[in-house]
Amino acid sequence: MTLGIRRLHPAYDRQLFEHSFSWLRNSPTGRRQTEDVFGTLDREEYLAAATDERRIDIGVFADKYFFAKVTLHLTARRTYEVSLEADRNAPVEGIVLAGQLIRAQLFGLYGAQLVFAWVPRWAKGVQAILTTIGFQPTGVTMLHGTSRGRLIEWVQFTLRADDEQQEQTTNHPHAEPGV
Repeated sequence: MTLGIRRLHPAYDRQLFEHSFSWLRNSPTGRRQTEDVFGTLDREEYLAAATDERRIDIGVFADKYFFAKVTLHLTARRTYEVSLEADRNAPVEGIVLAGQLIRAQLFGLYGAQLVFAWVPRWAKGVQAILTTIGFQPTGVTMLHGTSRGRLIEWVQFTLRADDEQQEQTTNHPHAEPGV
């Protein structure tokens, strides 16, 4: 499998945005209800949001198969919120690898200092993916919205530039201990 990522353009890649919206529309009820809390289930609103200048959408491809879209939304100076839409059959290992590739770009190409995600407490698979990529839970939670008739408890995960720099130094093959 050859994995690739590239930034999507809302006009030139409209078909890919339409495709990612279909993943959302066809997702399980709980996922659609969580999207309704922070996002939209309206097709036109979803497509219009892609034109926001503070937003970066990155397509994830295995060979030529488009299987995920990662959205980075600039919320404050050098701070991005990250979210994911993926095909139900998307390979988890492909999502993790793409996350690691995007992570490298976040702190270099996009100049991020902090990236965060809000994940429902019950979404253990998503939490595991974030942790594998290098995100850490902050201990901050909030109750917001409902899913299946219950309040949703959201857990915050963050990835910081200083964590990225420390990991690069620690994992660099020529790094001295403690450098």
